[in-house]
Amino acid sequence: MRWAHTANQRPRPIQVLRVVSLRLIDASNYRECIELSVAPDQQRFVASNLQSLADAYVWREAAEPYAVYSDDEMVGFALLFPLADGGDDDSIPEPGTERGYILVRLMIDDRFQGHGYGRAALDAIVALVRERGLPTIRLSVVPENEQALDFYRRNGFTETGEIHGGEIVMERQL
Repeated sequence: MRWAHTANQRPRPIQVLRVVSLRLIDASNYRECIELSVAPDQQRFVASNLQSLADAYVWREAAEPYAVYSDDEMVGFALLFPLADGGDDDSIPEPGTERGYILVRLMIDDRFQGHGYGRAALDAIVALVRERGLPTIRLSVVPENEQALDFYRRNGFTETGEIHGGEIVMERQL
């Protein structure tokens, strides 16, 4: 965040707009992705990227693992999975039955947190889902992760009242 002021005014923060891109994880970038990590006090809330890439491999028919880039620097990781209309969150939907995407994982590397990359990554994910003509993004959050709950609430997600795997389920309608 930068500060702006004139001689007779108090400094006020200026939000710097971050622009990120999502790029599929492939042979050229998966090792760099594995090296990314959240802060030590956040590690109990989110699976490692190694675990996430293993999950994406097992569910490769449907999973979409993305690196989050700022210019050519990888700053984070996101894992998307199609959300079935009427199915459970762990099944691969039949073609044409998707109603949105599950944001299985979103992480910003510890070195880049607090600079707007999480918000920018979420905006890019929303744009991707909208581009596909789907109305819903669903995710789940560990109940003790107040920082993530607040982040998603500020960004239009609401709690559904469901619990999945011990986590609070949230959705955003686009």
